[in-house]
Amino acid sequence: MNVSPKKSDKNQRPSNSLEEFTINYTEEKQHHTAVLSPGSPLFDRSSSEVVSGVPGKIKILRNLKKHCLIQAKAYTDQHKRMSASDSTVDVLNALLQSSSVSLTVLGITYPGLLLYSAITGGAGFVLGRIQDKLNLKAHYTRYSITTRQYSDLARQIVAVLAKNGMTVDEYTSYIAEVSDRISLIEDSSLLI
Repeated sequence: MNVSPKKSDKNQRPSNSLEEFTINYTEEKQHHTAVLSPGSPLFDRSSSEVVSGVPGKIKILRNLKKHCLIQAKAYTDQHKRMSASDSTVDVLNALLQSSSVSLTVLGITYPGLLLYSAITGGAGFVLGRIQDKLNLKAHYTRYSITTRQYSDLARQIVAVLAKNGMTVDEYTSYIAEVSDRISLIEDSSLLI
């Protein structure tokens, strides 16, 4: 017997179909992606209402670990850039100061070089003041500290994920603790 759907039933999807499963899975995945983004309910401690069960909590912790590792990598890259910039400025400053001293010594024999000595000495002084004002050392030190904090947090999450037998409530409280620590790290860190 061949049953054709009624015209009014065309918009309804049959239950237990592959299409319905795919749509529900996609919607659920998008919902979880939105939940795990910064500023979402997960970071506002309402994760227990969004995802239930131990597998859901483990998934949240894995996503938090991934977030920590991504942030650690970003801050590491920024630390390397700032450190290289600061080293370049240090080298330029040392080069200007040493050329100023050399030109001063040579200025005894050739008085015209004293003008160049004053110019390089002044340029070195100005470059040193700019470096102090930008405070690059403090910036890249702060980036290094933030990198360490994110790496330590990711390592602690891995240790908790390795434990067996934790209850949903223990996972929920640990997720809240991790989100609090991420908030503290983000509050104390410099912007990238």
